[in-house]
Amino acid sequence: MENKVFQLFRCLFCTSVFFLMSCKEHSNTDEKEVSLTEQEQKTKGVDNDIVRQRKIYTVEGVDNEGNTYRGKIALKGDVGAGRICSDNKKEIYIDVKRSLEGGVEGIDNNGNVYQLLFISKEE
Repeated sequence: MENKVFQLFRCLFCTSVFFLMSCKEHSNTDEKEVSLTEQEQKTKGVDNDIVRQRKIYTVEGVDNEGNTYRGKIALKGDVGAGRICSDNKKEIYIDVKRSLEGGVEGIDNNGNVYQLLFISKEE
């Protein structure tokens, strides 16, 4: 009888030790998850800073052939990107940089250059 009680006690002891060890492993994982969440929040804060520094403008201008275009661009500092449309409603994605003349110069994926002036700024 004592042998069975001892075996039962030993079994309960081993089970509780195993349970406590697995709880410790899970608690470490939770701490890592919290730190990842904190890192994500810090990253989002950086993204928000970038968004706040970005300015949105409505622009209008011409290409090398004299066709007129109008659209919106986003600038951060002296560079940015946006979309412009021609009179025939063809939408074109452009990368832009400020020009010395006071507007911006846009270049599309095909290397076409657009001279654009600021019409308005979004707040």
